[in-house]
Amino acid sequence: MSENGNHPTGTELEPSSGVVEALPGLARVAAGAWIRTAAWGVGKSLELGARVARAATSPDQAAQLAGVVAHAGGELTRELGRLVGRGGGPGHSGTELE
Repeated sequence: MSENGNHPTGTELEPSSGVVEALPGLARVAAGAWIRTAAWGVGKSLELGARVARAATSPDQAAQLAGVVAHAGGELTRELGRLVGRGGGPGHSGTELE
């Protein structure tokens, strides 16, 4: 901090630096991304709810849903095994040499 208690010299944001002017645009982009993500989540939840409701009333739909769930579970298990076998985890690409 400088002597007057403000930021250290050279770290103040100058209004002419472009950062301050970019903030409203950045906020609009973030808000738009949040709205699209929320809408996608609501849409997928409704789709899944409808699919489960159909499965509850139709043996054929129940069997089809069970097959999809089993396939997805197998894919997740394979991916987890691949990551663990490489010594990785989420966010680990496995390309680093140790």
